[in-house]
Parts: sequence; C-alpha cells; structure tokens
Amino acid sequence: MARRKKEPAKTLVFRIAPEGKPRIWRTVELTQRHTLHHLHAALQKSFEMKGKHLYAFYMSGKEWDTDTEYGGPSVGSPRKANKAELGKLSLKRGQPFVCVCDFAREQRFIIEWQEEREAAPKLSYPLVLEGEGELPPPDVPLVDRLPTSMKSLVQKLRPALAAWMASRSKPRGPKDIQASLDLVAGIRKQLAAENRTAWCLLEEATDFLLVDWLLSLPADLVRRNMAEEALDLCETFSAYANTVYFSCEKALVLAHMGKREKTLQQIRTNLTEFPDDPRVVAKSAEAFWKMEEVGHAERLFQKALDLAADDINERERILEKLLALLEENERSDEAIELVQAEMDRG
Repeated sequence: MARRKKEPAKTLVFRIAPEGKPRIWRTVELTQRHTLHHLHAALQKSFEMKGKHLYAFYMSGKEWDTDTEYGGPSVGSPRKANKAELGKLSLKRGQPFVCVCDFAREQRFIIEWQEEREAAPKLSYPLVLEGEGELPPPDVPLVDRLPTSMKSLVQKLRPALAAWMASRSKPRGPKDIQASLDLVAGIRKQLAAENRTAWCLLEEATDFLLVDWLLSLPADLVRRNMAEEALDLCETFSAYANTVYFSCEKALVLAHMGKREKTLQQIRTNLTEFPDDPRVVAKSAEAFWKMEEVGHAERLFQKALDLAADDINERERILEKLLALLEENERSDEAIELVQAEMDRG
C-alpha cells in the first residue's frame, strides 16, 4: 500500500492593532497547527511587551463574551487558548476578534485574519512580518509619581481609611486616635509644603474624600477629653473643604467645652449662612442639646427633618439623634409615635 503523502502546511497571516490606535499595527504569520496561545506570544513579541499576564481571546469581537472566550493558562475559561488550533477556528475575513491582554490594565488588541499562504519549508514560524508605530508607555500610577514623603503618607492613609469605613459607627479607641492624629500631622505637613495641590493629590491617590474621615475625628477627640485638639483640627481643615461642616463640628466642640457664648455665636453664623441645609440645622440642634437646651434642640431637629425631605440617608441620621433626645428625656411614647409616622411616610 502506497504511503500517503503529507499535505504541505498552510500559514495564516493576521493583522493586529491596539484598540483605538489603527496607525499602530503589526502583521504576524503562523501555521494552521499553531494555537491562539502562540498567537498571543507573537502579539507580545511584535509589540515588545514584557512579562507574563492574564489574557483571553473573544472570537465574537466583544470583550468579556464568555460564549466565545478562549482563556490563557491561568484564566478560568472552559476553552483554553493553548488547545485552540488556528486552522480549526471558524475565521472569516472582515470579521475581527479581540485579545484582552493584562487584565489589570485591560489592553485590547483588534485582530483580523487577512490571508492563507503556503508554509515555506526553511522558515521557522511564528513570524513577525511588518508593522508601524510603537505602543505608548504604560501609564504610571499616580502614587508612583508622588514625592517620596507624600507617597509614604498615601500608603499609610489607604489602609487607615479602609479600616475606618468598615467600622465607622464605632468610636475610636486610644490607639486609633493616636494613629489618626499621626496621619493628620502628616497631612498638615504636606499642606504646608504644597497647599491645595497636596489636598487634591492626596484625595486622588487615596480615591477617598478626606473631609469625610476628618469630620469624624472631632467627636472622638472630645470623648477622649481632647477638645483643644478637636477645635484646632476644625479650624485647620475648614480652609480646604466643606467649611460649613467643620464649622458645625466646631460648634459642638465649643458646647462640650462649656463655652456657651462662643457656641451660640458659631450656631448663629452657621444658621445665617446655611439656613436650609438639613445637616447644618441638625448639627446646630446637637449643639443646643449639648448645652441642655432641649426645646431649641428639638425644634431644630424637626426643622432638619422637614428640610431633608426625601433624602433617606439624611433623614435616618437626623431621626436617630431626635429619638435619642426623646428617650433621654423619658418621652418614649413620643419616640414610638415618631418612628410610626416615619414608617407611614415610607
């Protein structure tokens, strides 16, 4: 019986371009027996991309389309790129597919099959045939572009802010208070050097509204008999963001310190400048409550509820304080009625 002659190998030529950058491109040639994994390796080589990373091909041309996904070795896809022979795929001219490289940066490449050729016996495939343009350098994360001292502060702030978010309803203990004051000192130092630029950079690098965290500190400082430190914090940071809210905290601190005239003066200033802000009105009510002027406090809490209207989160905060005031003054029946009215309101 005559021995069957082996069919000559075929090759496939692909054009690859980064998404949105058609002037940057490469053409590569692989045999039909090569896999999508080899195509990815050719892509990396042609664009001089370094290192190992997660990748996947999406044959429909739509990234994250699990129905047509072929994942790299560490991607949890039922279809693996290293098992998908190019010659067995249903490739069509004019129907590009996508490779998402480096899942952290989500670099997308548009790939189009251009033609089929006869393999040259003396050539070693895959081949990079030609190309134009270079990939722009990868974006350097903001934190890596910061001065050393600010970068160090950001690296300390990030876990501290995350921990606070996870337990923000609980008062800080002595260790947390000291750690927070150390961070505040670091922020002050950066602000002294860079002023508002530092504030913006710190918020962008931490991806957090620092003012929210800072506003939570005065109450905890007061609980630890550190009213002077709380007052200093309010006065320092009111220049950078939400001046009125720091002014509200300042009124509460002054009330705790027993400085009645200064408290009343601060409350008048706050209510005059922001008479229709429910948070300002509610904080003013708290200051009156601290001075044991329950009538004024209750009236302002009620006004704050009216101003909050349909802001559910704000209403809940105000209602919590008003209920506590009623309970403290042995008015449980009124507290129950208030809760029922709020439930009926929906």
